[in-house]
Amino acid sequence: MATCSSNISFLLKSYAMKDTLGYLLVINNFESARQGSKVDVKNISKTFCSLGFKLYDHIVHTDLTDQQMKSLLQKFAQDSCHGSASCAAIVIMSHGHQGGEIEAYRSPPITITKDVLPHFDNGSATGLKGKPKFFFFQTCR
Repeated sequence: MATCSSNISFLLKSYAMKDTLGYLLVINNFESARQGSKVDVKNISKTFCSLGFKLYDHIVHTDLTDQQMKSLLQKFAQDSCHGSASCAAIVIMSHGHQGGEIEAYRSPPITITKDVLPHFDNGSATGLKGKPKFFFFQTCR
């Protein structure tokens, strides 16, 4: 009988790590309306920084409109800083809806598949081409 590890051994290739593990983008919408979100941000930032990530722009972005989120995601995806990094992490915390909608501050919601992920394909995020990209969405429904 085959073991689990023998079935996935082809996936376990060595990945070269760079001095900067990666950059972390954190968007926290409706901070004042979501109990505990400040604690979540603190814990997320502390955890990722302890792993070797650097907080992008040295800040947590809060209460962004749909256009501000789209612009920031595009800026982050295309930033040249990723050339010296091994991966990237994106954390978006907000209210949400079924169908992958994420509430924006005082504007229409954005969707994960249409407004977030396309910024990070190999054609759009050339500095992240072939590198792991981790997405964390904490959205209440």
